[in-house]
Amino acid sequence: MAQNLAVCEFCDLSIERIAWKCINCELILCDNCKTKRHAKIKGSEEHSVIMLKQMGTLESKYSVRKLELPNIICSSHTEEKCTAYCKSCSKKLCTFCAVEENHIGHQIMKLETFYNEKVSELTSLNNKMNEDLPFFIKNLKIMEIRCQKGTDNYNKAKQQIVQREKDIKEKATLKAEVLSRELDNLLKPQNDTLNKTKESLQKNVDYLEETTAIIDTMLNSNDAKQVLDTLFSIENELPSKDIEGLNVSLKSQVDLFVPILPLRFGSLVMPKLAIKQSVQTPLKTVKCFEKL
Repeated sequence: MAQNLAVCEFCDLSIERIAWKCINCELILCDNCKTKRHAKIKGSEEHSVIMLKQMGTLESKYSVRKLELPNIICSSHTEEKCTAYCKSCSKKLCTFCAVEENHIGHQIMKLETFYNEKVSELTSLNNKMNEDLPFFIKNLKIMEIRCQKGTDNYNKAKQQIVQREKDIKEKATLKAEVLSRELDNLLKPQNDTLNKTKESLQKNVDYLEETTAIIDTMLNSNDAKQVLDTLFSIENELPSKDIEGLNVSLKSQVDLFVPILPLRFGSLVMPKLAIKQSVQTPLKTVKCFEKL
């Protein structure tokens, strides 16, 4: 197994001694050769030398992309490399493109500068999106619970109405329809609002997860051209946290009140809440009550 170990490509030392890789030279180096031999190569001061244990990290992939950046071929002049970027046209340029008449007066900058700025900008955006994602996930879960409770409340009352309708059959049909409409007017607007809020939260969660996945894929890519092409497909904005309905509270549970008198269908009622006992506590806010 020892013969398969990687070795320093200058002095043939085993992997136990090597620790570096030059992205430009594609050489594996030990500490000694990195300092005494590789450093003597012409232009090596501009090479990207990283620790082997960092291979595969975002830092190493950034170095690979940066090395590939100067090799992007101009789409108009296939024998030239892209060295600039026109922000006015959103287009990569070679030196010939940059002096053409159609770019006179345009905002042109070094391709590497533009690339670094956009990657930094998207990295920051990705971090902010990842910071905001828990907010939407948390509120989506809260809204899902509220929607379920609202639906359960509605369904329970609806079932009571239907059962009562069956008990008194045809004579109760008209009253049942009246109470059903009353129940719809009482609870459906609230539940519709809750569901709409949940849909908005779900949409924002989906957007953030999809966008962060795209950015993560881009940041983990070794293809600089693909990264540049991806930059313009991402909108640099975060969804608003100001979502209507987040603070909508559930109405009290609705039950069917059945009178003792025969052939009277009943009516919808909400429990009347009353203070049974007051207790002073050091708590500033109470977020949960024991079920009445």
